[in-house]
Amino acid sequence: MNKAFVREIDTSSDTRCPVCGSLGTPVLRQTLEAHLLPAGYSIFSDTAVFCDYPPCEVAYFDHLQRTAGISLLRHPVYPKDLNAPICGCFGFGEAEIEQDVAENTNRRVKEMWHKANSAEACCSLNAANGQSCLPMIQRYFLKLRELRGLA
Repeated sequence: MNKAFVREIDTSSDTRCPVCGSLGTPVLRQTLEAHLLPAGYSIFSDTAVFCDYPPCEVAYFDHLQRTAGISLLRHPVYPKDLNAPICGCFGFGEAEIEQDVAENTNRRVKEMWHKANSAEACCSLNAANGQSCLPMIQRYFLKLRELRGLA
C-alpha cells in the first residue's frame, strides 16, 4: 500500500493532556505508585504523563487517553495544589521563596539549590512529575522579583 494513504502514529500528542491540551511530563511507574492511590496507578502500565497545568483536574494520563484525576492522589502535590510544597523531598514551598524576595535575598533558595543537588534528594519518588523542583523554584523566584521590580 502506498505510504501516502497510511496514517502514521502521532507521537507528539502523547504528552498532551486529553482534557486541557497542556504538555505534560512523562513519569515512571515508581512515581505513579508514590503519588496515586492503587485505584489510580492500576489504570496505567509502566509509564504515564503528569499534567503540569494547575487548574486541570487530571493528574496523570497516558497515550491511550486514560486519566487519573487529582481525586486519586495520595496527597496534595504542586502545582495542582499551590499550598503543597514545591519540593516534595524537603518541603520547600512558595512561602520560603516569598520570604527571600521580601528580604531581597536568595538565602533560602540557595540552600534549597544545594539540598536538591544532594544525594538526599529523591525526585523520582517525591515529585509528582518525577523531576527536580529547581526549575519551578527558579521560575517562581524570578517571577516574584520581577513583579516587585527587583529584577
